[in-house]
Amino acid sequence: MSETNEQNFPDFLKLTPERLAENEAYQKLWSYRATSPFVNNTARMLEKANAVREEKELLPIIEAYSKEVNETTDEKRKKFLVESLEKLYGQLAEKLASQGRFDEAAAIEPDLHRRTEYMSFWIAVWRQDAESCECVKKYEDKYKTYYVEKFVFSLKHGVEMPIVRCNTCGLRNVKALLYDLGQSSAKRAEVRRLTDGQSIESATRTLQAAGFLKR
Repeated sequence: MSETNEQNFPDFLKLTPERLAENEAYQKLWSYRATSPFVNNTARMLEKANAVREEKELLPIIEAYSKEVNETTDEKRKKFLVESLEKLYGQLAEKLASQGRFDEAAAIEPDLHRRTEYMSFWIAVWRQDAESCECVKKYEDKYKTYYVEKFVFSLKHGVEMPIVRCNTCGLRNVKALLYDLGQSSAKRAEVRRLTDGQSIESATRTLQAAGFLKR
């Protein structure tokens, strides 16, 4: 458990009146988007709406535990609180990541591997679409160099997007490589189902066969 989690509650997570009002408004917005009959409820949309709700539920628990851990003199209770906080921060980081807030998730994630991954996702989201690694120069067909690692919600694009990753060096970029952003959320969800985890070459063939791309 880091010293920050034990003693200092991160400023951006403190339950100030402004933060509470912002969370309330954000929750109402996504609650509407998830239940409106005019909105296509994709799995990612529902996951994002649930993450907003669950974030709000976790915040007061974390704040209460953070306060108590600094006040208690009972070492057994303190140990329990510290261990609980580590789990709670991990859960909260996951909820933030589901909303595309990877930078905030990385700031509180106790696990080094996941913290590093969240920051890598955040950098990938804001990387220029045209940016690529040197590995692409080694192959005649760039589609053999990259694969679709997973799909995430991108704050930059405002929709679910694929993380495209290099097979060799591991560079990530979040960009609309396989489909038009103008397509409906239902079509984007279908693209995700068809291509998740495939190489770009295989995903291209799959989408051509499904009629999403021209041969």
